[in-house]
Amino acid sequence: MIRTIGCSLLLGFSLAACGSEDAAHEFADAYAAKTCARFLQCQQPEGDPEEIAERATYTQAECERLVGGTFDVETETLLDLGRIRFDGDAARECLDSFDDLCAGGSLSECYDVFDGTVADGGSCTTWLECESERCSFNGANCGVCLDTARVGETCSVAIPCVSGSICINGVCAAFDGELVVEQAGLGESCDDTTTTEHVCAPGLYCDANARCAERLAVGFRCTGDSCVTDAICLLNADDEERCAPITVAQVVGADCGELTNGAGWTECDREARLYCDDGVCARLAGDGEIGSDCQWNQDCDEGLCGDTVCLATNLQEGSSCTFDEQCRSLVCSTNGLCTVNSCL
Repeated sequence: MIRTIGCSLLLGFSLAACGSEDAAHEFADAYAAKTCARFLQCQQPEGDPEEIAERATYTQAECERLVGGTFDVETETLLDLGRIRFDGDAARECLDSFDDLCAGGSLSECYDVFDGTVADGGSCTTWLECESERCSFNGANCGVCLDTARVGETCSVAIPCVSGSICINGVCAAFDGELVVEQAGLGESCDDTTTTEHVCAPGLYCDANARCAERLAVGFRCTGDSCVTDAICLLNADDEERCAPITVAQVVGADCGELTNGAGWTECDREARLYCDDGVCARLAGDGEIGSDCQWNQDCDEGLCGDTVCLATNLQEGSSCTFDEQCRSLVCSTNGLCTVNSCL
């Protein structure tokens, strides 16, 4: 196989479905909407200034495109081939877990939305296809679905335990390793434990004393991620860290990134296909069609960006290709042609 492009979603959860494709896609859209509402309204921004500024300017619609309201190329293929199956009941439980937006338990329900249909001994390309959730390659191009031990059964490195259990002294034991999410209010502890993640309520942040405090407005002294969502903590000309405004530039040629002396931060309007190129906003060429410039898969109409160019997908055997994800078979041979996938 030639190079592949990572196809997992923004939050590390790959939606997969089979049976009712329309229902599966409706679930994907709803999951993206609820995930983004939680992401934008509840989670404290983290990372370097560029990451914080980028997140602060996301809109709900843009976030939904990034999360992936539709399936990636690999998932579409496995769906069509019947190697993964959509569970409508699990999908409803997943969406219901978002009812308490900023708290309300873990999202473990969402990992049961799909099931593999390949029995032990069958060939596989990913663990998603296996009923046992275990695809072993051992150096071969095609993997083999292998059995997993159930609770009470013998386990080892060679025979791992089924999901939701752990191998203790050679026997699988039930293990509830969920990390429960709880919302903390003003002045309450936001210190995490081994079983609970405390998330400060909207408008609050976790301070140096592990207590939820009000976010700081533009002009206030700050540290780290303590500013309101449309501001960022930067070092100014007086060598002081203060909250500075985050703005969005909507024209080509505008300055972007951190402004002089920490006066603020400017993001380029991503929805207008603008990006920051060496401190100046530039526009991606094209409108998302094949051959257009891109930075993310979501910049492309067909959902695949490779080497900064939008690529064709769902190509038949014999078509020219560069990446596996372009091919219907998910295999781009070393001679640059889509070929039969002997693993499916």
